[in-house]
Amino acid sequence: METAGDCGAGPDTVMSPSETHRQTQHKEEELGWAGEIQQQCYQSASPASSHILAGYNAEENCVDFLQVEPEKSVNVNINWESLNLTSLVWMVVIKVFDLAFSLYIVGLVSYCVYINSSILLAKISLPANNTNMDLEWLDNNITVLGKSKWTMSFNHFTLIFSIFHIVYGIIAIICDLIFFQSLFKKMIKTRYISTVLPVHRLFFVVISCFDGILFASSTNITTLVGDVFAVILVILITVIVMADTFVILLSFKAVNGKSTFVFSKPWRNLVIIIVIILTTLYAVLSQHPLYTWDIGPSLLWGLASAGVLLKCLFDTTFQNQDTPGAPVDNVLHFLMCISGSNVLGLCSVGAVAHSLIFDYYRTIFDHL
Repeated sequence: METAGDCGAGPDTVMSPSETHRQTQHKEEELGWAGEIQQQCYQSASPASSHILAGYNAEENCVDFLQVEPEKSVNVNINWESLNLTSLVWMVVIKVFDLAFSLYIVGLVSYCVYINSSILLAKISLPANNTNMDLEWLDNNITVLGKSKWTMSFNHFTLIFSIFHIVYGIIAIICDLIFFQSLFKKMIKTRYISTVLPVHRLFFVVISCFDGILFASSTNITTLVGDVFAVILVILITVIVMADTFVILLSFKAVNGKSTFVFSKPWRNLVIIIVIILTTLYAVLSQHPLYTWDIGPSLLWGLASAGVLLKCLFDTTFQNQDTPGAPVDNVLHFLMCISGSNVLGLCSVGAVAHSLIFDYYRTIFDHL
């Protein structure tokens, strides 16, 4: 006897266990297939794409990707096939000029270390008859930074001063040699300008600040260097170098042809040229009328550096106002701006070395 519930159910609605298992398996296969499609849609985008816009489509259960063209990269290399040979030659000449200047500084300061150490180690003894010798400077002391515990003789002060400048000179020589290696490997922008040049410039700021602090805070420094004008120039150079380094570090994009303060305005180069002229005039006037051989290198480096900056000022301010220069020309002008200011470090070294070699120790050597 059939119940009411059994009457509503036909023979088609009754499913066997095997049919129920097949239907469940079919649904699982459909779900698995849909998952594979969705996974393929997510994997269709390249992971290396730099800019991707994704939109989700709920009906298709898939992600549609739109590839956008990446931004153009900045040109950090020089086109060596279309290279201006004249600019390359000038670039090499500028760095040879820098290398020769660094070698001169190291040689001059090394000679000061040699004669200082000879006196301090008693390798050179004073003659018995020294009544005609001006040895008052040997009895003078310098108090560094105003601290009594740092009171020392001229010999020890100049020895410490010389050692610091020798270290900087060696660093400058290494940096100049790295330029030629970078030029040989065609990596001037990526290796030398982006990495080595900022480090070299920061060391130049450190040694300039070292000179400025010593000259500004040490007692009897005018007795050593001869007059107060050398002290004023060294302090002025310290301030100029610090400000100039800040401008240069913000102007490294100039090598890629972008407008920067170091090229767009003439004031930076004009200020450096004026300071170079002042230091060169001081070197000439301080030795008048008894000139020594060190006046020659001072005039050479001063006039050459002023000429380099004038050439750079003319090319970047007056000649190429509307037309941007080639990449190699941008690099050349940037190197000219920096190389022209390196001669400012000769002011303190030249003043100390001249007084030490020709004013003080010369009286001893003449009586030996």
